[in-house]
Amino acid sequence: MTVLCITSNKLQQLMNRERLDLYEAMAKQGAVIHNIEEQNNCGDNLPSLLEHYARQGQNIQAIIFEEISWLIKLDFKLDFQNANDVHIPIASFMTDFWMYSDELEKHINKLNISSLIFAHDAGYGYLKNRFPQIRHLIFSPFCIRTENFTPGKTEKTIDVLNTNGTHPVTPFRNRLYDLLPALNERDVNFYQLEHPGKRKQDEKTDRLQESYIDLLHKSCFVIADTTMYNLSVRKYYEIMAAGSTVLGNETGYPEHANVRKNYVCIKESMSDEEILSTICEAVKAKETYNKKALELSAEARHKFGMETIAKNLIANLLASNLQHTSGIIIRPHELEQIERQKKKKAVDQLKKKVLAWRK
Repeated sequence: MTVLCITSNKLQQLMNRERLDLYEAMAKQGAVIHNIEEQNNCGDNLPSLLEHYARQGQNIQAIIFEEISWLIKLDFKLDFQNANDVHIPIASFMTDFWMYSDELEKHINKLNISSLIFAHDAGYGYLKNRFPQIRHLIFSPFCIRTENFTPGKTEKTIDVLNTNGTHPVTPFRNRLYDLLPALNERDVNFYQLEHPGKRKQDEKTDRLQESYIDLLHKSCFVIADTTMYNLSVRKYYEIMAAGSTVLGNETGYPEHANVRKNYVCIKESMSDEEILSTICEAVKAKETYNKKALELSAEARHKFGMETIAKNLIANLLASNLQHTSGIIIRPHELEQIERQKKKKAVDQLKKKVLAWRK
């Protein structure tokens, strides 16, 4: 049994290669990667496409359609016919879960999508409520290329590294972008790597990627932020895999259990001076943090490596084929408990306001 991934060659135009890395790892484990641009006799008929691969000896038992919001960004139309005649689970990615929700709902109905793959624990509650027709929500965090990370072999010459630019959905990150250069005046070796969108246009993507990975290895602490949506971005896992320490905030969800084992917390509610002082104190203890980060790096490389993520995703997609009743795959109890705690906290706060008003 295997999985059919339906994507587009246009995906290579996106600077983020994470999805391509995941497909590469899935293909090595037997998944079939089908680019829509490939010429065959099936056209846009989904049952015919399955028959095409069945003739090649492929026993397809689950289908993944490329993330709808990404295809919209690439101005690409995903249009397959007769999806309702397919009787195996059909899934799609929903990592940018706050974008193009209406478009996703149209595709869910048209393509007979029964499972959504999400990369952020924060998306669980939203997706569950927004798309009640979905039978399975499958958690699959962003993956990293394990071979890129060789911690312990590079001298850490940078105290604090920031690789973030500015963006409307990252207010705290934007603030740090302006604030952190002041660290150089406090005997802290701070380095700012501009976001790829702001770097020289004539530099090649592979050179930029190499520079980024090299700098992660050379840095003791690396800035990471969960954005205004409280998301775990791929950078968290890359920092840990490089044997460096996360400097920033964390989501509070199970996805950041590894991050909480060794990180320095700075958050938006802190004053500028509190942030700078916290960083300076951490730099004084950098040898302790470096030692712990190196100890944890192997665990991060395994847990978030693309081979592990691909293996788990394929297994859960095939498992969804065996579960004919509605259900949630991957950490349902933990996430349900967190959602209940959030609701209880909101109710308790409301009760306090009502009691205060009555007094």
